[in-house]
Amino acid sequence: MRGQKFSVGEGINILTDVTCVVEGGKFELLHGFAQTDIAIYKEQKYNKSKENSGLIRFYGDRQIHDGIFLIPYVILELKTGELTTDAIRCRDFVARRIKDIFPFSAYYFIAENTRKEEKTLLRQGKSFTNYFISKDQIGKTEFSDIFNNYIQPHINNLNKQVHKL
Repeated sequence: MRGQKFSVGEGINILTDVTCVVEGGKFELLHGFAQTDIAIYKEQKYNKSKENSGLIRFYGDRQIHDGIFLIPYVILELKTGELTTDAIRCRDFVARRIKDIFPFSAYYFIAENTRKEEKTLLRQGKSFTNYFISKDQIGKTEFSDIFNNYIQPHINNLNKQVHKL
Protein backbone atom coordinates (compact mmCIF):
# COMPACT_ATOMS: atom_id res chain seq x y z
CA MET A 1 0.00 0.00 0.00
CA ARG A 2 2.98 2.25 0.58
CA GLY A 3 3.38 4.89 -2.13
CA GLN A 4 0.09 3.96 -3.74
CA LYS A 5 -1.79 6.90 -5.24
CA PHE A 6 -5.32 7.93 -4.47
CA SER A 7 -8.05 7.92 -7.06
CA VAL A 8 -10.99 10.31 -7.06
CA GLY A 9 -14.18 9.46 -8.87
CA GLU A 10 -17.86 10.23 -9.24
CA GLY A 11 -20.52 7.56 -9.09
CA ILE A 12 -18.14 5.00 -7.60
CA ASN A 13 -19.72 1.79 -6.26
CA ILE A 14 -18.53 0.96 -2.75
CA LEU A 15 -19.15 -2.39 -1.03
CA THR A 16 -21.88 -2.06 1.62
CA ASP A 17 -22.82 -5.59 2.53
CA VAL A 18 -22.30 -9.30 2.01
CA THR A 19 -25.19 -11.70 2.45
CA CYS A 20 -24.95 -15.48 2.58
CA VAL A 21 -27.77 -17.37 0.82
CA VAL A 22 -28.36 -21.03 0.10
CA GLU A 23 -29.23 -21.84 -3.48
CA GLY A 24 -29.38 -25.32 -4.94
CA GLY A 25 -27.83 -26.78 -1.81
CA LYS A 26 -24.78 -24.50 -2.05
CA PHE A 27 -23.80 -21.45 -0.07
CA GLU A 28 -23.38 -18.28 -2.08
CA LEU A 29 -22.20 -14.84 -1.02
CA LEU A 30 -24.05 -11.92 -2.56
CA HIS A 31 -22.39 -8.50 -2.55
CA GLY A 32 -24.25 -5.22 -2.24
CA PHE A 33 -22.90 -1.88 -3.35
CA ALA A 34 -23.93 1.75 -2.98
CA GLN A 35 -23.12 4.40 -5.54
CA THR A 36 -21.39 7.42 -4.02
CA ASP A 37 -21.39 10.98 -5.33
CA ILE A 38 -17.63 11.41 -4.90
CA ALA A 39 -15.15 8.94 -3.46
CA ILE A 40 -11.48 9.29 -2.63
CA TYR A 41 -10.14 5.76 -2.61
CA LYS A 42 -7.22 3.46 -3.21
CA GLU A 43 -7.27 0.49 -5.51
CA GLN A 44 -5.94 -2.78 -4.13
CA LYS A 45 -5.15 -5.36 -6.80
CA TYR A 46 -5.60 -8.93 -5.71
CA ASN A 47 -5.29 -12.46 -6.95
CA LYS A 48 -7.78 -14.74 -5.21
CA SER A 49 -5.77 -17.86 -5.98
CA LYS A 50 -3.07 -16.69 -3.55
CA GLU A 51 -3.67 -17.39 0.13
CA ASN A 52 -2.78 -13.82 1.10
CA SER A 53 -3.33 -11.25 -1.64
CA GLY A 54 -1.43 -8.23 -0.34
CA LEU A 55 -3.59 -6.75 2.40
CA ILE A 56 -6.79 -8.57 1.42
CA ARG A 57 -7.80 -12.13 2.29
CA PHE A 58 -10.80 -13.98 0.92
CA TYR A 59 -12.38 -16.85 2.80
CA GLY A 60 -14.29 -19.24 0.53
CA ASP A 61 -15.92 -16.49 -1.54
CA ARG A 62 -16.49 -17.76 -5.08
CA GLN A 63 -18.27 -14.58 -6.21
CA ILE A 64 -15.28 -12.28 -6.04
CA HIS A 65 -12.96 -12.72 -8.99
CA ASP A 66 -9.38 -11.55 -9.42
CA GLY A 67 -9.27 -7.86 -10.01
CA ILE A 68 -9.33 -4.61 -8.09
CA PHE A 69 -10.90 -3.96 -4.71
CA LEU A 70 -11.78 -0.31 -3.93
CA ILE A 71 -10.92 0.88 -0.43
CA PRO A 72 -12.69 4.18 0.36
CA TYR A 73 -10.88 6.77 2.46
CA VAL A 74 -13.40 9.60 2.05
CA ILE A 75 -16.91 9.72 0.63
CA LEU A 76 -18.70 12.96 -0.15
CA GLU A 77 -22.47 12.99 -0.42
CA LEU A 78 -23.64 16.15 -2.20
CA LYS A 79 -27.22 17.38 -2.07
CA THR A 80 -28.78 20.57 -3.37
CA GLY A 81 -32.26 22.04 -3.12
CA GLU A 82 -35.14 20.59 -1.14
CA LEU A 83 -33.80 18.01 1.26
CA THR A 84 -36.21 15.54 2.86
CA THR A 85 -35.77 13.78 6.17
CA ASP A 86 -36.15 10.50 4.27
CA ALA A 87 -33.20 11.41 2.01
CA ILE A 88 -31.06 12.11 5.08
CA ARG A 89 -32.05 8.82 6.73
CA CYS A 90 -31.40 6.88 3.52
CA ARG A 91 -27.86 8.25 3.14
CA ASP A 92 -27.24 7.79 6.87
CA PHE A 93 -28.10 4.10 6.41
CA VAL A 94 -25.60 3.85 3.52
CA ALA A 95 -22.95 5.69 5.56
CA ARG A 96 -23.42 3.28 8.46
CA ARG A 97 -23.12 0.23 6.21
CA ILE A 98 -19.95 1.53 4.54
CA LYS A 99 -18.39 2.49 7.87
CA ASP A 100 -19.25 -0.96 9.28
CA ILE A 101 -17.09 -2.52 6.57
CA PHE A 102 -14.49 0.27 6.33
CA PRO A 103 -14.42 1.78 9.86
CA PHE A 104 -11.50 4.06 8.97
CA SER A 105 -13.36 5.78 6.13
CA ALA A 106 -14.99 9.20 6.47
CA TYR A 107 -18.46 10.00 5.12
CA TYR A 108 -19.24 13.70 4.70
CA PHE A 109 -22.72 15.00 3.91
CA ILE A 110 -22.73 18.38 2.12
CA ALA A 111 -26.00 20.15 1.33
CA GLU A 112 -26.56 23.56 -0.23
CA ASN A 113 -29.61 25.69 -1.01
CA THR A 114 -31.62 23.82 1.60
CA ARG A 115 -34.02 24.93 4.30
CA LYS A 116 -33.22 22.01 6.60
CA GLU A 117 -31.75 22.93 9.94
CA GLU A 118 -28.71 21.42 11.58
CA LYS A 119 -30.79 19.79 14.30
CA THR A 120 -32.53 17.65 11.65
CA LEU A 121 -29.15 16.33 10.54
CA LEU A 122 -28.11 15.80 14.15
CA ARG A 123 -31.19 13.64 14.67
CA GLN A 124 -31.27 11.80 11.34
CA GLY A 125 -27.61 11.71 10.27
CA LYS A 126 -25.78 10.13 13.18
CA SER A 127 -23.56 7.96 10.97
CA PHE A 128 -22.03 10.84 9.02
CA THR A 129 -18.46 11.67 9.99
CA ASN A 130 -19.47 15.31 9.64
CA TYR A 131 -21.95 17.36 7.67
CA PHE A 132 -22.05 20.83 6.19
CA ILE A 133 -25.27 22.58 5.25
CA SER A 134 -25.92 25.98 3.79
CA LYS A 135 -29.03 27.90 2.90
CA ASP A 136 -27.01 29.38 0.03
CA GLN A 137 -24.74 27.95 -2.64
CA ILE A 138 -21.46 26.52 -1.36
CA GLY A 139 -18.58 28.14 -3.21
CA LYS A 140 -14.97 27.24 -3.91
CA THR A 141 -13.79 28.89 -0.70
CA GLU A 142 -16.14 26.81 1.45
CA PHE A 143 -15.20 23.58 -0.37
CA SER A 144 -11.54 24.47 0.01
CA ASP A 145 -12.05 24.99 3.77
CA ILE A 146 -13.84 21.63 4.07
CA PHE A 147 -11.01 19.90 2.21
CA ASN A 148 -8.18 21.60 4.10
CA ASN A 149 -9.73 21.35 7.59
CA TYR A 150 -11.44 17.95 7.45
CA ILE A 151 -10.65 15.76 4.45
CA GLN A 152 -6.90 16.33 4.11
CA PRO A 153 -6.16 15.75 7.83
CA HIS A 154 -8.23 12.54 7.70
CA ILE A 155 -6.28 11.25 4.68
CA ASN A 156 -2.95 12.22 6.25
CA ASN A 157 -3.84 10.36 9.44
CA LEU A 158 -4.89 7.23 7.52
CA ASN A 159 -1.69 7.29 5.48
CA LYS A 160 0.36 7.40 8.68
CA GLN A 161 -1.54 4.38 10.03
CA VAL A 162 -1.20 2.39 6.79
CA HIS A 163 2.54 3.05 6.60
CA LYS A 164 2.91 1.43 10.02
CA LEU A 165 1.71 -1.92 8.58
